[in-house]
Amino acid sequence: MFKFRLLRLTLLLLVWTSQASAQFAHTDHKQIVDAAGKPLLLRATNLGNWLVPEGYMWLFQGGPQSPSEIRALLLELLGPEGSEAFWQKYRENYVTREDIALLHRAGFQRHRVPLALQAVESDDAEVSSCWTG
Repeated sequence: MFKFRLLRLTLLLLVWTSQASAQFAHTDHKQIVDAAGKPLLLRATNLGNWLVPEGYMWLFQGGPQSPSEIRALLLELLGPEGSEAFWQKYRENYVTREDIALLHRAGFQRHRVPLALQAVESDDAEVSSCWTG
């Protein structure tokens, strides 16, 4: 019985001291708080569709949905050179430095940037089929 009480006391002390010396954000019941216990409010955005085109974001209803289907459609409609020119302009203009600066001025602190292998690999690299669909 004594060992059980000692173990409970040790665990309680450990939890209490670790919370008191926390250097990171943590939860306090249902709220996220900073190290000082003040509510932590994150302002974040998602830059989806920029480097990974998605059909639902292009409002294709009943049309191409995956990045590879969208690329295939544009290749069919514009041809190889037109398609490459389109994607180059798309990457340059969909999200610009000015956009990021505007998000910063608006108080956004975090930005999610979805990436696919195609965004970091060259065109002649071998791509796994799980990234092309």
